[in-house]
Amino acid sequence: DKCVFELECRLLPGEDGQQAVKKCEQFLRDRLQAQFTFEAPYLIDPAMETAPDADIVEALARAQQEELGFQGELAGANYGTDGSKLSRAGIQTVVCGPGDIAQAHTANEFVEIKQLDLATRMYNHLLANWNA
Repeated sequence: DKCVFELECRLLPGEDGQQAVKKCEQFLRDRLQAQFTFEAPYLIDPAMETAPDADIVEALARAQQEELGFQGELAGANYGTDGSKLSRAGIQTVVCGPGDIAQAHTANEFVEIKQLDLATRMYNHLLANWNA
């Protein structure tokens, strides 16, 4: 006599979470021929966006180049991090860490020791040379 489903929507930079919920609810109301209730969202986590020329991005690129001999890819990510809260507070934020995201949050999650060592070197260089 009833059906329950959960819906997840990843916010884009600049998108308002409450507005996204309202748009989703309207989308469903316009298409469903059944009565339903829409419960308040469990979590609204804002997307983060840091400008490619932000000081932290450039400092991290230098640390990667000088310590690791290469620069990581500058790209968006389709997962949530606590970085969104820092970014929303006006703190320049990047997400960068050791390992492979494909291995994260799996039953056999792991990070190689070598990756931890490289990340530690990069973070040390970043902090020692940060001029914010």
